[in-house]
Amino acid sequence: PKTHNPVYTDIVCRELTGILDKKSSPIHEIIDISFNL
Repeated sequence: PKTHNPVYTDIVCRELTGILDKKSSPIHEIIDISFNL
């Protein structure tokens, strides 16, 4: 989006968290989330 939209940001964050929480998600084949920030 061209403008800051907190509702959109919240939706995207929830969706991405759900994808990353799912251990069978294909995204885990290309990224390593085992490190701590």
